[in-house]
Amino acid sequence: MERKPGCWSGRVLCAGHWNQIWQLNLPPKVRVFAWRWIHNILPTGGNLVDRTRRGCEECPFCGLKETQYHTFLNCGWTRRIWKPSELRGLFSRGEERTCEEWCCEVQESEKSEAIEALLVVLWYIWHERNNHLWNGKKREERDIIPHALEWLSEFQSKQRQSTYLANQRSLRWNPPNPDRLKANVDAAIFRSGGTGWGVIVRDHNGGFRLAAVKRTRRKWAPEIAEAMGIMFALDLAKRYDFTALDVETDCLLLVQKLLREMRSALEVEEVCEEIRDEADRVGDIRILFTGRECNEPAHMLAHTFCPWDSEEIWVSDPPYFLAHHLCKDNNLGSPI
Repeated sequence: MERKPGCWSGRVLCAGHWNQIWQLNLPPKVRVFAWRWIHNILPTGGNLVDRTRRGCEECPFCGLKETQYHTFLNCGWTRRIWKPSELRGLFSRGEERTCEEWCCEVQESEKSEAIEALLVVLWYIWHERNNHLWNGKKREERDIIPHALEWLSEFQSKQRQSTYLANQRSLRWNPPNPDRLKANVDAAIFRSGGTGWGVIVRDHNGGFRLAAVKRTRRKWAPEIAEAMGIMFALDLAKRYDFTALDVETDCLLLVQKLLREMRSALEVEEVCEEIRDEADRVGDIRILFTGRECNEPAHMLAHTFCPWDSEEIWVSDPPYFLAHHLCKDNNLGSPI
C-alpha cells in the first residue's frame, strides 16, 4: 500500500508480531488501543473527516489538521510531552515509517519492557487528548509520561501482588530474628476526615515492647498515609532506641517503591526518600511487606480513638483490646 505523508498507514503486521503484542503485560484496553493505533483507525479529527466527511479535522491543541502522526509526534503539545523523556528517541524512529514498520523494528530491537512503556505512554497521550477535548481538563505536559509509567508500574505490580498475597493468606505473624525487633504499621483514613496510624513493636519471642496510635485532622492519599505510618514507626524507634528494627506494612506497592523496584510519582518519591534518609539515621532498619491477616493488631490500633493531632503510647502493658490477637500470634493461652 502506498504511504500517504503523515497518515501512518501501511502493511499489516505478521502473526508473530501480533502474538508478541497480545502477550505484553499490559491492560487489555492498552492492547486494543495498540491494535487501533497500528491500523491508523483512531478517531482523530483528520481520520473522522476523511472517512465520514463530517466533523472538524483541527487539532484541539494547535488548530492544524489532526492526523494520527500529528497527534502522537508532531503537535507542539505532544513534542513538549516527549522532550524530557528518554523514550523520545525510541518513538521518533516512526517519523519516516508507518506504524507497522516502526512496530516491527522496535519489537526486533527492544526488550518487551520498553515496548510496554512506550505503548502505555501513547495510550496515556490519547487519554489526555480526549480528556482535554471532551472534559476541558489539561494536565501539565511534563507530568504525563511520569503518570503513565507509574500507572503501568502499579498495574504490573498488582498482577504480581495477586499471586503473592495468595501465598500470604495462610501465614500468621512471623517473629524477627533474636537480635532484632519488629514493628507492624498500618494507616486508617476516616470517612469523616482525618488519618490515623497504629504501630506495635514485638521481639523475637512475640514479647510486647510498645504500641502507639496517632491521629491527625489531615486526610492523606492512601499510599502517602501508609508512608507516613512508617515515618511514625521510625520516629518511635529513634525515641525508644530501637536500632535494629524490621518495619512491616501491608502496602506492597509502597514497599516496592521504597526498594526502588518500581517507579513513583513525585509526591510519593519525596516521602520515600524521607523514609530512606530517616531509616539510615535510626540504625539498621528493614522495610518489609506482610499480608493484612498478619497485620491485624496494627490495623486495630490505627482505628483506635485518640484526640485529634495527638498520640497515645503503651510501653509497660499492651492495650486490653490487643490481648486476643497477641495471644493468637504467639499461640499462647493467656495474654502477654
